[in-house]
Amino acid sequence: MKEIKLLQLGDIHYPDNKTRIIGDVKDSAAPKGLIDAVIPLVLQTVMRRITEVIRDESPAALLFCGDLTSRGDLTQYDQCIAYFEKVLSLSARSPDSVHAVPGNHDIDRTKCDPAGADLKVKFAPLEPPWARIGLPILPINGVRATALTTTTCALNLYSINSCMGCGERRSLPAGIATDLKRILDDYGVTAPIADAFKLLGEQLDSPAFIHSDIDELILSISRLGSSCLPVVLTHHNIFPQAIPRVELYTELINGGLIRSRLTSCNRPIIYCHGHIHSDPIEQIIDQRFPAGRVTVISAPEIVDGFNLITVIFARNDQPIGCEVAEYRTKPHGGVDVGTVLRIPLVGTTRLGQFSDTDLTGLIRLTTSSSVRFDDLWNSFKIHVRHVVRATLRELLIEAEWLSMVSIEDRESATQHWKIRRVEP
Repeated sequence: MKEIKLLQLGDIHYPDNKTRIIGDVKDSAAPKGLIDAVIPLVLQTVMRRITEVIRDESPAALLFCGDLTSRGDLTQYDQCIAYFEKVLSLSARSPDSVHAVPGNHDIDRTKCDPAGADLKVKFAPLEPPWARIGLPILPINGVRATALTTTTCALNLYSINSCMGCGERRSLPAGIATDLKRILDDYGVTAPIADAFKLLGEQLDSPAFIHSDIDELILSISRLGSSCLPVVLTHHNIFPQAIPRVELYTELINGGLIRSRLTSCNRPIIYCHGHIHSDPIEQIIDQRFPAGRVTVISAPEIVDGFNLITVIFARNDQPIGCEVAEYRTKPHGGVDVGTVLRIPLVGTTRLGQFSDTDLTGLIRLTTSSSVRFDDLWNSFKIHVRHVVRATLRELLIEAEWLSMVSIEDRESATQHWKIRRVEP
């Protein structure tokens, strides 16, 4: 089947995770040289696996989901990009094949406009580190859109900034505003940076999209041909996270709005994000727009692994499904592929776009009882003489993505497949 692959990397938090180890060191007096020799660093282990996947799978694009650093440490943000440049040779890639978005931890809150008039000025320090390696890719002013194409299939990647409300100042009570500002400013100077970052008395951590960016995104998607799949990259999730969080301003302010706008496009869309340090994969289906499936894919924190997303296209070049290979860090220190999730992208109202004589003939030959591949082939070639065995295999895979048939033992050789019709 025709396909395009994307490598999705979640929150990196470089100052916190660059020295994190896979081990249980209870003796703080143990020689550092011994510790370094016998206990691996988690980030190095994950990066080694990432380089192998890039070499073996050749993903068309790398997606960085934000939070490259922690607590607005711009020096470490710069060093994080330099580290990835050294390990992955990012500058050797075309700009269209690397997408990154700001995270709420990437913002130095001292860079925010005190008057709150310019929401974008706080992101300016994040641009030079990318520019230094020849990748001016960060979406600060508007939506960044690039096209990834092969000879037969295409998708459009959209990077959009979800951190516009992060770091903005709250209005202090008028009567004591001056005194409170002095107290808060003094606290920020003397307190440890982690404590100062958590203080929400003056500054928000409220994720939000600018409405004009949402309009720009939806307009661009509406102009795409039906065979081009939109993939949206941002930092924040559009669903509440699974674990209850009791804190001010934790969810995306206009998450519900962008959910409804995306589903109303009435077409398959993939939405990639990080932020929550866990890895749910969810699908939004609005019954009013049955073709508008939005598949939401979360990347884990990078020390826990990463995702390889494979978008599958039908013979007529329409996107029909995606596979998410979950590479996860194991307690023994390796990074293995755990679950490979298969996610259909096509709603029932779009099935008609995939109907043709060969596919229709195939479905007529299947029943609710399982039939061996070779038996199906013998029946099929009587009715469709021009179709070769490899084409039947391709037809079956396409029919499975379209929920028309199910294939048992699909990981085995083709002759061992058992096929049955899926009744509507």
